[in-house]
Amino acid sequence: MGVPSEYGTISTALGTTIQNTVWEVVSSYQYSGVSSSVPVTGISVSLTSLNLAPGQTGQIAATIAPANASNKGVSCTSSNSAVVGVNSSGLISALAAGSATITATSADGNRTATTSVTVSAGSGGLSYQFYTGTFRALPNFSGLTPSKTGTVSNFDLTPRTQNDNFAFRFTGNIQIATAGSYTFSLHQMMEVNYILMAHK
Repeated sequence: MGVPSEYGTISTALGTTIQNTVWEVVSSYQYSGVSSSVPVTGISVSLTSLNLAPGQTGQIAATIAPANASNKGVSCTSSNSAVVGVNSSGLISALAAGSATITATSADGNRTATTSVTVSAGSGGLSYQFYTGTFRALPNFSGLTPSKTGTVSNFDLTPRTQNDNFAFRFTGNIQIATAGSYTFSLHQMMEVNYILMAHK
């Protein structure tokens, strides 16, 4: 049995082939150029400001929105690389007294977020970085993002925001007037108090 057409009767097999071919052309036309890529709509950073002393480091983490964006690439730059340096993973290095702005830029869409960094030489005291979490051993602080930073005149746990599951990192400089060989140690009682307070 044939299939009638304006050119006469054609075979059923040929009619089926023509019908399938037309469907493939229509399908290709409808879906060609449609991309499954999810564009970046925004970017944020874990810290909008950071205070450091020369020689200290800090870490920022960039978050891309939406969470299912196809390209989550991010680059970081410093507005004053002589004062503050930053690497591709967001590790900030304080090099000299001054200030700089760290800008995180998304590879897709050039969306930006910034962190203001102030580097102060200071006149004494200690800079601290406060971390929250469960720590069973001394963590690698360089890979953690502090929830709070600041300065204190001496070792002090007062700036903490909770009484358990936390860690402090203190950094500072010691001025030595006379060249020589010195030995430094922490008082045992302070270490015990710290453990009791951290695991209370």
